[in-house]
Amino acid sequence: MTDFNPDRRRIITGVAGATLLSILSPFARSAGVDYPFTLGVASGDPLPDGFVIWTRLAPQVMTATGDGGLKKPIEVRWKIASDDSRRTYGASDRSTALCPFSTH
Repeated sequence: MTDFNPDRRRIITGVAGATLLSILSPFARSAGVDYPFTLGVASGDPLPDGFVIWTRLAPQVMTATGDGGLKKPIEVRWKIASDDSRRTYGASDRSTALCPFSTH
Protein backbone atom coordinates (compact mmCIF):
# COMPACT_ATOMS: atom_id res chain seq x y z
CA MET A 1 0.00 0.00 0.00
CA THR A 2 1.29 3.45 -0.86
CA ASP A 3 1.48 6.34 1.57
CA PHE A 4 -1.66 8.42 1.31
CA ASN A 5 -1.91 11.70 3.18
CA PRO A 6 -5.28 13.28 2.45
CA ASP A 7 -5.95 16.91 3.15
CA ARG A 8 -9.40 18.44 3.53
CA ARG A 9 -9.65 19.61 -0.09
CA ARG A 10 -8.68 16.22 -1.49
CA ILE A 11 -11.11 14.44 0.82
CA ILE A 12 -13.99 16.64 -0.32
CA THR A 13 -12.93 16.25 -3.97
CA GLY A 14 -12.68 12.51 -3.50
CA VAL A 15 -16.10 12.26 -1.91
CA ALA A 16 -17.59 14.33 -4.72
CA GLY A 17 -15.87 12.09 -7.25
CA ALA A 18 -17.00 8.97 -5.44
CA THR A 19 -20.55 10.24 -5.45
CA LEU A 20 -20.45 10.99 -9.16
CA LEU A 21 -18.90 7.64 -10.01
CA SER A 22 -21.42 5.81 -7.87
CA ILE A 23 -24.40 7.64 -9.34
CA LEU A 24 -23.30 6.77 -12.83
CA SER A 25 -22.63 3.18 -11.86
CA PRO A 26 -24.26 0.62 -14.15
CA PHE A 27 -24.71 -1.56 -11.07
CA ALA A 28 -27.21 0.89 -9.59
CA ARG A 29 -29.05 1.16 -12.89
CA SER A 30 -29.19 -2.62 -13.28
CA ALA A 31 -30.89 -2.75 -9.88
CA GLY A 32 -33.56 -0.36 -11.14
CA VAL A 33 -32.22 2.70 -9.33
CA ASP A 34 -31.57 5.92 -11.24
CA TYR A 35 -30.35 8.13 -8.37
CA PRO A 36 -29.72 6.30 -5.09
CA PHE A 37 -28.09 9.26 -3.26
CA THR A 38 -31.21 11.36 -2.60
CA LEU A 39 -30.05 11.92 0.98
CA GLY A 40 -26.52 12.90 -0.05
CA VAL A 41 -23.06 11.77 1.00
CA ALA A 42 -21.18 13.03 4.04
CA SER A 43 -17.62 12.74 5.27
CA GLY A 44 -16.11 13.51 8.60
CA ASP A 45 -13.81 12.56 11.44
CA PRO A 46 -10.65 13.30 9.42
CA LEU A 47 -7.50 11.83 10.89
CA PRO A 48 -3.96 11.74 9.48
CA ASP A 49 -4.52 8.18 8.29
CA GLY A 50 -8.24 8.04 7.46
CA PHE A 51 -11.76 9.42 7.57
CA VAL A 52 -15.39 8.30 7.46
CA ILE A 53 -17.71 8.40 4.43
CA TRP A 54 -21.42 8.01 5.18
CA THR A 55 -24.47 7.74 2.97
CA ARG A 56 -27.86 6.10 2.89
CA LEU A 57 -29.05 4.76 -0.43
CA ALA A 58 -32.67 5.81 -0.70
CA PRO A 59 -33.95 6.44 -4.23
CA GLN A 60 -37.42 6.92 -2.71
CA VAL A 61 -36.96 8.71 0.58
CA MET A 62 -40.51 8.44 1.92
CA THR A 63 -41.56 4.79 1.80
CA ALA A 64 -43.97 3.15 4.21
CA THR A 65 -41.56 0.27 4.79
CA GLY A 66 -38.60 2.54 5.60
CA ASP A 67 -36.38 0.75 3.07
CA GLY A 68 -35.85 3.85 0.93
CA GLY A 69 -37.17 2.07 -2.12
CA LEU A 70 -34.32 -0.43 -2.38
CA LYS A 71 -35.69 -3.74 -3.49
CA LYS A 72 -32.41 -5.60 -4.03
CA PRO A 73 -28.69 -5.15 -3.27
CA ILE A 74 -26.75 -2.42 -5.10
CA GLU A 75 -22.98 -2.41 -5.58
CA VAL A 76 -21.40 0.96 -4.85
CA ARG A 77 -17.84 1.79 -5.89
CA TRP A 78 -15.81 4.57 -4.36
CA LYS A 79 -12.48 6.19 -5.17
CA ILE A 80 -10.44 8.77 -3.26
CA ALA A 81 -8.62 11.16 -5.57
CA SER A 82 -5.02 11.97 -4.70
CA ASP A 83 -4.84 14.92 -7.12
CA ASP A 84 -7.14 17.84 -7.89
CA SER A 85 -7.80 16.66 -11.45
CA ARG A 86 -9.06 13.27 -10.17
CA ARG A 87 -6.78 11.37 -12.53
CA THR A 88 -4.83 9.59 -9.81
CA TYR A 89 -6.45 7.70 -6.96
CA GLY A 90 -4.92 6.87 -3.61
CA ALA A 91 -7.57 4.34 -2.65
CA SER A 92 -10.63 2.63 -4.09
CA ASP A 93 -12.97 -0.19 -3.19
CA ARG A 94 -16.54 -1.39 -3.56
CA SER A 95 -19.29 -2.37 -1.19
CA THR A 96 -22.75 -3.83 -1.59
CA ALA A 97 -25.71 -2.07 -0.02
CA LEU A 98 -27.67 -5.01 1.35
CA CYS A 99 -30.52 -3.82 3.51
CA PRO A 100 -31.54 -0.72 5.46
CA PHE A 101 -29.60 0.12 8.60
CA SER A 102 -26.65 -2.16 7.74
CA THR A 103 -22.99 -1.25 8.24
CA HIS A 104 -20.28 -2.03 5.68
